[in-house]
Amino acid sequence: MEELLVTYPDGSHKKFSLSKGELLIGRDSDNDVVLPSPAVSRRHARIYMWDSQVFIEDLGSSNGIYVQGKRINEAALVKPGEPINIGEFTLNVIYSDEEETDGKPPRFYLKGRMPPFKDEIIPLEEDEIFVGRIDENHIVITHNSVSRRHSVIKIDSSQELVKISDLESSNGTFVDGKRIKEAILQNGNIIRFGDVEFEFIDTLAPKTRVKKELKLGGLTFSKNMVIAVSIVFILLFIMVVAGSLKKRAEQNKILNQMALNEKTQKPPIDSKLTELVEKVKQNIDKGDLASAKLYLRELLDMDPINDEGLKLKGRLENENKYRDMLESGDMKYSIGKLDEAKEMLSKIPTDSIYYESASQKLKDINTKLFNQIFSEMLKAKRQKRYKEAYDYIPRLAKINPSSSDLISEMRELERIMKQKKIKFTPIDLAQYSEKGSEVGTIKKDPFTLINPMYNDEEITKAVVYYYIGKPDNALLELSKLLKKKEYIKQKDRIEEIQLRIFKIKGKYREGQSAMLQGDIKQADSAFKEVLENDSKIVPTDPPSAFREDIEKQLIDVYIKIGFQNYNKGLYEDAFSSFLSAYKISPKHPDVLKAFSKLEKVAQEEYENLVISKTDIQSTIKKLNFIKSITLPSSDLYKLADQKLRSLK
Repeated sequence: MEELLVTYPDGSHKKFSLSKGELLIGRDSDNDVVLPSPAVSRRHARIYMWDSQVFIEDLGSSNGIYVQGKRINEAALVKPGEPINIGEFTLNVIYSDEEETDGKPPRFYLKGRMPPFKDEIIPLEEDEIFVGRIDENHIVITHNSVSRRHSVIKIDSSQELVKISDLESSNGTFVDGKRIKEAILQNGNIIRFGDVEFEFIDTLAPKTRVKKELKLGGLTFSKNMVIAVSIVFILLFIMVVAGSLKKRAEQNKILNQMALNEKTQKPPIDSKLTELVEKVKQNIDKGDLASAKLYLRELLDMDPINDEGLKLKGRLENENKYRDMLESGDMKYSIGKLDEAKEMLSKIPTDSIYYESASQKLKDINTKLFNQIFSEMLKAKRQKRYKEAYDYIPRLAKINPSSSDLISEMRELERIMKQKKIKFTPIDLAQYSEKGSEVGTIKKDPFTLINPMYNDEEITKAVVYYYIGKPDNALLELSKLLKKKEYIKQKDRIEEIQLRIFKIKGKYREGQSAMLQGDIKQADSAFKEVLENDSKIVPTDPPSAFREDIEKQLIDVYIKIGFQNYNKGLYEDAFSSFLSAYKISPKHPDVLKAFSKLEKVAQEEYENLVISKTDIQSTIKKLNFIKSITLPSSDLYKLADQKLRSLK
């Protein structure tokens, strides 16, 4: 029977049986699997069995579910061993112990000596066993002191010799308290990977026996001979102890001097505080509030009244509050409470890291609300309740005062009411222009935005149709203009606009088709032509409907390809894909999250470089690698570049 193994941020583990067919996962205590973190939604996911296979489903969470580094949008098949990431928690589907073992212990194994591996038996059954923090290792130890690939244990073909080698880990590999590069393991050795200890067991190792007689060359020592030998050994022992005490005194003197030097060379506390302030800011900007909280705690422990620290504490508390508001708004949106969702999301300020996510959600909400109210207005109009229909105009104008459909219907209702002599107060849409600039709507009237390019009301009205995503309406209106005598002189200009819209439609379809076939290069080429023609007929900011859609598609696909390369360890290829997305939208949250992943890889490479002593060529190679996976604005990029300059 399959089980769900949950690895917590502190490195501890817990198993949950899938025997009942499904498990609910979330932050609330009524879930089967409780993950206590603000990054986890109250009811986040469902993992279930179907047709002897395991699937996981997102229940509308804010921060999503990642299977092998890829965010899922629908129920996904999960195979045993594939990592599932929810917030800072890692989940794995495994087979229960009853199915994995036949009860016979292996020749060699590791026995855990401390939580979360206390008394756990880890068999050593492969010829080569890698130990480290990432899932690609045979033995995975999710602890901060353990490097991504920490050590390797090799068993020779005769099954008699077991050798352990350190793989240039940051915090070292120790055997019986001694840091090693390579060592032969013996039964009972205590192995430490960073701060995590195991005991090495060889089940076939010979047991120690107490001998009653001491023999040498077949002769037994007499009692007097044993006494004489004992006296000699005692004298030797005294001499050794005396020499050892003298040597230890000298060593203590050297160690005290080293400690004094280290103390004098230790960086001033102000430098450490500045470093912690920057780390808190960086992690808040990345959306990693859990890490930011840890750094902030360390900062305030060192200086409880630090001004920057207290300001960051307030900002962190606010961001946690805005994240909860985003989750609450998402929930209300999912159950159809659009007005309540809009009210909640509108409270998230522009300087919050969650503003962009709120903005996208509000755009959807405004569109749905506008369509609902617009339908009610048309219904009243069809039933000849013209005054009542006209009363819907202010509500619609608060959402999008520049809507061409709204303007058209308003003018039509005013014409009818004047004809039927129905009294009404004319509405000036201009008064809603500022109020209507809510999150998720175009802040400027499209007509006002486009008109300076053409200085012609009729041509502008036609092009507005294209701008809002209705190219066929635009082509129809432009064709009507060509039939009017007053536009004969502008024939070439109008036909050029028509031609560009035709090209945009064709290349857009071509790009969509290439996307479906997985030909990203062809899609990118087609979409570039769309964007080039788009910029010739409308402004690029705010983007037209076509531009906005294309940019979203390209960002999604580049991020997806980047994470595929990242999971394979092809970090430079991943950076190239993430950079393509960055050029489209530098502040997109998924883009920032992608680069933060590569920052962690670069950080570890730099730490290993500082600890290990390598030759100049290897150092230059590693520094160039760090530069190749970080942005020029990154502190790590600048640090690596500075080191390279000093070496040259």
